[in-house]
Amino acid sequence: MPRTVCSGRVLLEQFTEMIDRIEMTDGMFSWLVRALRETFAEVRHDRDAAVARLQKERERLRERMKQTYIDNLDGRIEDTIFNALTAQFREQERKVARELELRLDADLGCMDEG
Repeated sequence: MPRTVCSGRVLLEQFTEMIDRIEMTDGMFSWLVRALRETFAEVRHDRDAAVARLQKERERLRERMKQTYIDNLDGRIEDTIFNALTAQFREQERKVARELELRLDADLGCMDEG
């Protein structure tokens, strides 16, 4: 029975052969470098904006938790409401923290590799 699935090594060799056949002029190479840099700048800008938005959201949630705590201490809200709100805020904060961690851990070193 013939083997129909190529191994990773075979695919890599075939891909390398195809890439080796590509000829690029200096102008094409300059254009490619410029396009990569522009794209990278946009990706970094988008990531930085998302990080700033998430940090702001996390701080807002923390302030709401503090205010809820103060309101509970001052007797403005009951313990059951306080506990429900606190649980809700903590869950929201966990989601924001996870997303923030993903954004901060994103590898933006790909420009150097490219």
